[in-house]
Amino acid sequence: MSLYNFRKRIEHAEKRIIDADYSQKNKDLIFEFVNVLYAEGLSDARVLKYLSQLNLLAQMFNKEFDEVTLTDMYRVVAEIERSDRKPWTKHDYKVAIKRFFKWLNGGEDPDTTKWIKTAIKQHNKMLPEELLTDDDIRNMINAADHPRDKAMIAFLYDSGTRVGEMASIKLKHIAFDKYGATVMVNGKTGMRRVRLIFSPPYVSSWLAIHPNREDPNTNLWVNVGNRGRG
Repeated sequence: MSLYNFRKRIEHAEKRIIDADYSQKNKDLIFEFVNVLYAEGLSDARVLKYLSQLNLLAQMFNKEFDEVTLTDMYRVVAEIERSDRKPWTKHDYKVAIKRFFKWLNGGEDPDTTKWIKTAIKQHNKMLPEELLTDDDIRNMINAADHPRDKAMIAFLYDSGTRVGEMASIKLKHIAFDKYGATVMVNGKTGMRRVRLIFSPPYVSSWLAIHPNREDPNTNLWVNVGNRGRG
C-alpha cells in the first residue's frame, strides 16, 4: 500500500519540516542537504532517517544551524546521551550531526563537532551480521499478515523498547502529533516519553481496527485470533 511506501513517508517527513516552527533558513538547509544525500546515492530509507533526525535536531538546537556554538553542541549531544534511546540510536544521531555540520562547513569538520565520538562501546557492539537493516525491517513488515503484527514490528524497531515494556502500554499512552507520535513507556527507571518517527502510520492502521479502540484504558497490543487475517 502507498501508506507504507518510503517515497510517501518522505513526503510526510518533508511536510512536517515545512510546517515546523523553526526558521525557513534551517528548513532550506535540511532540504539542500537531502539533495546532496540523494546525489551521493543514499537510499530512500536512509534519507528518511536523516530527515526525521534533522527535524528533531533543529528543534533541539532551537537556533540557526550556522550559529550553533560549542556550548550548544555539548548541550544537545548530552541530551541525546542521557536519553533512554538505544546505543545504536544515539550513535545514529551523532553520525547525523557530524555529517550535516561537516557538509555545512564546506566538507571540513567544524570545531563544534570534532570532539564527538561515534564509536560504540565494546559491550554494546554487535557483529554486522547480527544487526537488522532497514531492508530487513521492511521485509519483516511486508511478510506480516495482520496490521497489528506490522505495527508491533515497526514499533519495536522505532521505539527501542523492550518486549516486556510493550505489554503495559495502553491506548491512552499514545499521542499523535505533526512529527509522528509519542508514547509513554513504563520501564525500569519509571515512566518515560519515547518519540516515534517510523512506526506511527503502522500503529495508526492497527488502531483503526483495534477491537477496543474506544477504550483508552485498554492495552495497545491485544490478541486478535484469526480476525483480519488473510
